[in-house]
Amino acid sequence: MQDLVSWTLLYVKNKDILQKKLLDYSVQDNALICNYTYGKHTYYIHKTLNESLINNLNNEYITLVCLNTKKNLLFVVKHWSKLIKYCKLSIVYANPEMNEKWVLHPYTHNRIADANSLKIGLQTMFESVQEVNE
Repeated sequence: MQDLVSWTLLYVKNKDILQKKLLDYSVQDNALICNYTYGKHTYYIHKTLNESLINNLNNEYITLVCLNTKKNLLFVVKHWSKLIKYCKLSIVYANPEMNEKWVLHPYTHNRIADANSLKIGLQTMFESVQEVNE
């Protein structure tokens, strides 16, 4: 399986092919730090989401990149009330082996979705990409 850091770097570069806003980047451990024309954007890359990742969130451009697993989906549901406070936060659920992903923007999703159907809606998006077996 392609490692998640390499997959994320390819994802970021491909996403920028048309816009050409990526100025430079550096890889530091499990973080990809990108400088765009609009500012800095940090991609924190972890197979499994954890408390320390969300305890260090701020209002900068941040993307959490994780594997598309049920555990990561349930983590987001559990911590939803904290995640929706950050308007520049996104979460990429990836299956690097299949080169598939789905992206969640908690702040925006919360504004347009019905709170009563949150778990069902997230489950539907989760199922659009094959689950990764760790």
